[in-house]
Amino acid sequence: MFRKVSSSGVEILTLNEMGRSDTVEQLRAALALIAERLPGAHARIRSGLRRIVVLPAGGPEFWEYPRAMVISHSYVDAAPVEYLAMVILHECTHARLWDLGFPYHPGVRPRIERICVNAGLRLAATLPAAEVLSNFALASLEDPWWTKAKLAARRRRELTGWGAPAWVMPAYDWVFLRS
Repeated sequence: MFRKVSSSGVEILTLNEMGRSDTVEQLRAALALIAERLPGAHARIRSGLRRIVVLPAGGPEFWEYPRAMVISHSYVDAAPVEYLAMVILHECTHARLWDLGFPYHPGVRPRIERICVNAGLRLAATLPAAEVLSNFALASLEDPWWTKAKLAARRRRELTGWGAPAWVMPAYDWVFLRS
């Protein structure tokens, strides 16, 4: 089952909601928080992202060609609205950097991720729980999730979440890790 709604000028697409009605409301609340606290950043979200796609597994990440932020139902369900808003800003910053000609190559990933985390920190600074949110975001930089091995492990979890059989994983690793 798939559902499409619009919120603050951004399409929200959900796939396989399985009775969840709060997923869209959480994302709407996150977009509203950004609009309230950082109107300029909200305008960039509307121009930089065409949609937020909520899938059974995967993300959060920016997909260049559909101009979409992808995130999983479980991620949306587990994250507070403030953190979701920070993640949306993070992924929108990836979109903006992509538009400026900064592809996500291994040599520049640490710098790109720091820039994207800083986008979320700008929002955190305007919120009552600024210190907690900022510390969480900064701590994420201490364990680089953008290495080839960590990205491969993430993709394996996504494939598993989509129901891929176990025998696919060694073939996936061979293709992903050698490229």
